[in-house]
Amino acid sequence: MVARRLAVKPAMNPFSSIAVDQVTCDFPGVRALDSLSLEFHTGEIHALAGENGAGKSTLLKVLSGLVAPTQGQILIGDQRLLRINHPWPLGIRTIPQEPVLAPDLSLAENLLMGRLPKKSFGRVDWPRALETSRTLLTKVGLDHLSPQRPMAGLGVAEQQLIEIARALASEGTVYLFDEPTSSLSSAEVAKLSEIVQELRRSGRIVVYASHRLDEIFSFCDRVSILRDGRLVASQLVSQTSPKEVIRLMVGRAIAGLGHRSGRPSAEAYLTVKGLTVSGLLNDVSFEVHRGEILGIGGLVGAGRTELLQTIFGVHRHQAGSISLDRVPLSIRSPRDAIAAGIVYLPEDRKLHGLALQLSVAENFGLPNLKELSTFGFLQRRKRSQLAKSYTERLHVRYRRLKELALLLSGGNQQKIVLGKWLARNPSVLLLDEPTRGIDIGAKSEIYSLIRKLASEGTSIVLVSSELPELLALSDRVIVMREGELAGEVVGEAITEEAIMQLAMPGFRNVNGAGAS
Repeated sequence: MVARRLAVKPAMNPFSSIAVDQVTCDFPGVRALDSLSLEFHTGEIHALAGENGAGKSTLLKVLSGLVAPTQGQILIGDQRLLRINHPWPLGIRTIPQEPVLAPDLSLAENLLMGRLPKKSFGRVDWPRALETSRTLLTKVGLDHLSPQRPMAGLGVAEQQLIEIARALASEGTVYLFDEPTSSLSSAEVAKLSEIVQELRRSGRIVVYASHRLDEIFSFCDRVSILRDGRLVASQLVSQTSPKEVIRLMVGRAIAGLGHRSGRPSAEAYLTVKGLTVSGLLNDVSFEVHRGEILGIGGLVGAGRTELLQTIFGVHRHQAGSISLDRVPLSIRSPRDAIAAGIVYLPEDRKLHGLALQLSVAENFGLPNLKELSTFGFLQRRKRSQLAKSYTERLHVRYRRLKELALLLSGGNQQKIVLGKWLARNPSVLLLDEPTRGIDIGAKSEIYSLIRKLASEGTSIVLVSSELPELLALSDRVIVMREGELAGEVVGEAITEEAIMQLAMPGFRNVNGAGAS
């Protein structure tokens, strides 16, 4: 059959498979996909695994019509297409890795964008729209949110759940998930697992790109491993193992994912007492020792991010105090926190951590302009030397220092955010989801770096929605719930069950493993 471009149709009969046939995608200086052939079937959850830059997101963009392949064809049922021009009539729904929402519109308007129910004369049927929105919010565990509230102010995890709900708002045939749980906690992941499995049972095609191997082996049927834009292997999940998938993904042994074995000082360094922010935090107290990694667990909306942002000066606290080495601090802005030696790695690196349209070198220079300037003039050579030093230390992969941060993989972007702050030699490092959306290889490197910083005496506060990450890195774990400190687990009591027990309403324990 001769390949052709798909004509726009109001609808299309359901099909049993979607595939790419010898597809190649070239971008300036990069071959993202290289003669890739892969087929996805109904009633199957087909996982895509691979390091950042392996081609997973590009493949999903080809299937969703966002990217046109340089060569090759797309097969939908018995049709061969040069590209997908209009995915919506075909029933192709995409849940992107980075939420794409309108912050000034309400949740209902975001959920039903382009599909708001109408009454006579084209007027919006708001009662029906709100009822439909409440149903969608309940499906993804956000029934506590009003569909009339604006999108602005929601955290990354809640935005991701809104994206999932929006994809469910209309009947689709193919659902493409690109790292959908990168910012979700275990409870939200369990909810998504139910949704994805229901899609499979109803005969949908589900393509699920993820770095989280526990999810792949928990509810996916098949896993295809990509490396450098090529298909390395495609196997039933029941016939392989996480160790084998990692080996195929990276082509090398991975170390550094074991448990923390450091010995922090007994001396408290960062002390937080009675921290209260109206509507966000209520009477939160804890301390972090020199060389200690303090983990913070909790569900989405528990106040973990808000706690770090308050310490960093993003939010003003109405009560409580923050001390460093027993010296009270007056933190009214991030500038005050930075001056005190406290730095913050934000949850959303693209929105708050990087200037995507600036180069690698320029991003390293932003928080270090004073040190890189002489008589008010930026010394570009010093900036380049600084950037080169830390990119080498952190093993950042890039072509040249002038390359835009936008063009780097997620793992390399995260290393730049971390590196630019390390250049300031901080004494306290606040990490909010430091490995969100990055592959197992980059995660291993960041784990090793975090441990090394702690061993050198840096006090680290770590927020993570990945319980295995908290267990692997933390010396102690405190758990937030509804803006308050629900409890603390230490030593051998640090287990996934203990953390989740404290995170769930109905449990309260401030000194040990979760207990009712």
